[in-house]
Amino acid sequence: MAFPSQHFLLAFGGPLFGGEQWSMSLRSTVGGGIEDNVPVHQGVLETLRPILQAWITDNGSSIGSQARLGWAKYNRIMPTGLYKHGSTARVDYLPPVGPTQVTQHAPQVSLVATLETGQSRGLAHRGRIFLPAPRASVGADGRISAGDANSYATSIAGLISALNAIETYGLTVVMSNVREGSTRPVTGVSVGRTLDTMRSRRTSLIEERSAPVAVAPGGS
Repeated sequence: MAFPSQHFLLAFGGPLFGGEQWSMSLRSTVGGGIEDNVPVHQGVLETLRPILQAWITDNGSSIGSQARLGWAKYNRIMPTGLYKHGSTARVDYLPPVGPTQVTQHAPQVSLVATLETGQSRGLAHRGRIFLPAPRASVGADGRISAGDANSYATSIAGLISALNAIETYGLTVVMSNVREGSTRPVTGVSVGRTLDTMRSRRTSLIEERSAPVAVAPGGS
């Protein structure tokens, strides 16, 4: 199994509720006029840096202030799925940045955005990213509002459109490495009304247990 071509992986993340970490990633085609070396990739990432910061610090991003953007990495990926180069292009946000509005959900709760390609079936017909610390409240039916879902889809679509506008970045795509592999450009974003979970984002919080049970004298 292999991806159909070389491409780039833009990964970004940071601290979550102080003790946890979050990350997510987007794949893109090889942009125009870009030399294949890490210093040039670093320059592309520096161009993408303010776009990521503008997105996450916007309160319309759906993300609560307990999730901060601390780093971003940009790597050329071989069809095998491995990095092409031995070093990576990376930027750090010091201190980490994020929105101001808070969330009331636990760190493992996430909001799923579906990357649409205009296809309903087949390899790479859609992808998913899991956003951290969703800010939307849940109604009596257990779902976020349709208005919130639409607003958050618009925010993710705006981020992808801003990235796509950078010529050296290429185009955001969904890729599959199943069988012969497939690549399809992302043409839209949809967000459902039910929240999801990522257990990997709740690994470090210490649970404090209490309330001992009294045992009657003479009990066995």
